Amino acid sequence: PLKGLDAPVVCFELIGPRRAPQPMRGLTGRTTPLVGRAAESSALVAALQKVKVERRGLVALIQGEPGIGKTRLIDEAMAPLSDHFTVVRAAGSPHEAASYGLLARLIENLAGIGPDDSSAVRRQRLDERLAASSTLAADIGPVLHGLVSGLNNREALIGNPQQDQRRIYAAVRRLLAWLARRRAM
Repeated sequence: PLKGLDAPVVCFELIGPRRAPQPMRGLTGRTTPLVGRAAESSALVAALQKVKVERRGLVALIQGEPGIGKTRLIDEAMAPLSDHFTVVRAAGSPHEAASYGLLARLIENLAGIGPDDSSAVRRQRLDERLAASSTLAADIGPVLHGLVSGLNNREALIGNPQQDQRRIYAAVRRLLAWLARRRAM
């Protein structure tokens, strides 16, 4: 028992993110309205509709304390537009040591790579994602393989941190632009 408590406390070990998201929080079997977020929701929906019409990019930073409804806000705003956009989510962690961890999560999500996938499976899934363009695969594949493998891919990286950073950013930007030409993201 914990100090001040008479009964044992059940606890669980966090071993990583879920592979599939759980149902929305709230009352089981009931939908609940999004409360107190009308201004934020309207602004996000308006921005997304503008993206749909103008086919121009948008970056929206949704931040706040845990549990205040960030994910719910995004889900609610995206729901009516989900047929028009590919939504890709990536979350960073303050405990992650990898320099490009957030970009790696983004590419992993785009390629359908799971956190427990082996190096061979990661390479295969990324290759499948890039297969529609042999030029793109040849140009950015090695850099992206290095990014999602978490290893220093010697064939893709130059060894100069600034040049490596530019190559990684350029590869991710090219992939996103290529995918966005096929379907809004």
